[in-house]
Amino acid sequence: MAQDLVYAFPGQQEAKAALNGASLRLLPGEIVCLVGPNGCGKSTLARNLNGLLLPRAGRVLVDGLDTANPDERWQVRCRVGVVGPDPESQLVATLVEEEIAFGPANLNLSPAEVKRRVEVALRRTGSEALAGKAVPSLSAGEKQKVVLTAVLAMEPRYLILDEATVLLAPGARRALLELCRKLAREEGLGILIMTHTGEEFVLADRILVMQQGRICAALAPAEILARRDDFSRLGLAWPPEAEMVERLVRAGYPLPARPATAEEVGEILCSLNL
Repeated sequence: MAQDLVYAFPGQQEAKAALNGASLRLLPGEIVCLVGPNGCGKSTLARNLNGLLLPRAGRVLVDGLDTANPDERWQVRCRVGVVGPDPESQLVATLVEEEIAFGPANLNLSPAEVKRRVEVALRRTGSEALAGKAVPSLSAGEKQKVVLTAVLAMEPRYLILDEATVLLAPGARRALLELCRKLAREEGLGILIMTHTGEEFVLADRILVMQQGRICAALAPAEILARRDDFSRLGLAWPPEAEMVERLVRAGYPLPARPATAEEVGEILCSLNL
């Protein structure tokens, strides 16, 4: 998807470029977590991946479409949806259904097709109860769900969550992540989750570590528990899901050596009849 990307903001020296040779791939149906400290270039990478920013060097290819080609750039933006950390910055309409219809309506689709996409997107995210409500009246978690629903109404093949859970309460955060699991496993969306906390590791097929504008490590979930010191050196928080499993493994419980939710740990322990 991304090959040796270099991106520097206007006035930024090349030596301090926001992206400095970043490369990654994302497959349909795959969940990849990209973890890195604030300021390492995650958000800049997200905007390059869907063509909102164009790299000074390197290429972004999405299903063979090149963001450098003006004739293909709009198709890339339709195929790669981005949900940012603050829903207020992405919401443009007063009513939920208007918000979800905004993107498809700008594709010059027929009113019937726009209506179909709104209804399908609401069902995909389980947001039917929000239809007709005023956006300002919603909670932060509901607003973020509306943003995701609006992105899905564009029918993307890939979804980027750029610190999308950072402002959410724990319950809303878990619900959003579980929805992402469903979208990847049941509907085949490729999902890239950008984070600086690592809570999302429980979903990941692969984990990428980003520092100073480039991907510096690629890990399988089973490798995480052995890399705690590396995460500390990068200033990254150790996810509680990894802490829980790590302590139980040290205590002698036969758990898989990877981050897991409390519910998953409970199911495994109960199945062992301890």
